Amino acid sequence: MTLEVSVIMPAYNAVRFIEAALDSLLAQTSVELEIIVVDDGSIDETPRIVEQIATADPRVRLIASPHRGVSAARNTGLEAARAPFITFLDSDDLCPPGKTARQLARLRADPEAAVIVGEVMFFREADANCVPLPGTRTMRILGVNLGAALIRREMFDRVGGFDPQIDQGEDLDFFLRVFESGAKIATETEVATLYRRHAANLTNDTMGVKRGALRAFHKSLQRRRAQGEVRPHPPLFYRRQAAEEEFRDI
Repeated sequence: MTLEVSVIMPAYNAVRFIEAALDSLLAQTSVELEIIVVDDGSIDETPRIVEQIATADPRVRLIASPHRGVSAARNTGLEAARAPFITFLDSDDLCPPGKTARQLARLRADPEAAVIVGEVMFFREADANCVPLPGTRTMRILGVNLGAALIRREMFDRVGGFDPQIDQGEDLDFFLRVFESGAKIATETEVATLYRRHAANLTNDTMGVKRGALRAFHKSLQRRRAQGEVRPHPPLFYRRQAAEEEFRDI
């Protein structure tokens, strides 16, 4: 079978949740995928867990890397990816059943679309079928998130990968460059990633998240002024940060 989708997962000291994240990807059906885990210099048992899973399932590959941050880890995964469609999953999140095949079919049906983005479900705890446990906090939004997207490989050739100088908002920066390129970003209303909220989330650094978003939008504004671009950013780009703050208060 022809490889269709590469899933890139950066991981750093991810021992608590990475097995569940990988299980959610390995449960995807009707699509030929590879899963590239880039270990970003973990000092816990993360590499051992991934190696055990990779031994049992050749769809999983582990790449060891010095600790350089999530952007560099994603770029390393992109260099190793072999499929024409790319998606991502953070090591503490979950990929809902059917997401990959559904988005792949929709991109293939719309040759003009370079990216498709689905809904993000914020959650605390979920079962093995990626269903939030009764009573757990949840919230759904349609906003830019790498785990909720499927991207044609050529978009990275066109706009570049992730800026290793940005430690928060690097994903927003990428999507802004896609928008500025004029590429079509399709959307869907199905949940395309389960975004786990817990005490160790990098996005718990509220001020860091805000600074990262402001930096990404400022860089976008500078590029757009230089190009004479006047289109406003779509609401899709503003929803995630507001949702991060709202979910903490639920």
